[in-house]
Amino acid sequence: MSYACERPMSLVVAEPLALPNQDVEELEDALAKMKQERDMWEERFHALMKRQKEPDGSSSSSMPQPSGAWKKIVDQLVLEKAQMKTSFESEIRRIRRKYAPTVISSDTVARGSLG
Repeated sequence: MSYACERPMSLVVAEPLALPNQDVEELEDALAKMKQERDMWEERFHALMKRQKEPDGSSSSSMPQPSGAWKKIVDQLVLEKAQMKTSFESEIRRIRRKYAPTVISSDTVARGSLG
């Protein structure tokens, strides 16, 4: 079995490795634009991540409003808090009245013995 005679391949002329100056400048400009765009996207990404991590008022506005039952519970708690506050204030005044004369009288005695 005979094979066809193969012709030798022609030599490929390689282009010079150095790019012309104009191409280098264009590539540098394109690279600078890509870096700016990358930085812009990174800033947007970090801003979005920061907004997702930090709870703020805007996220609570997307939550449904409380029902009437919750409003009654909250109103009851506010009322109880006000009642407890007045009760504690009156108790503090009572204790101060009870012990205040003793402090004043002992202070007066101490001053009287010095003079």
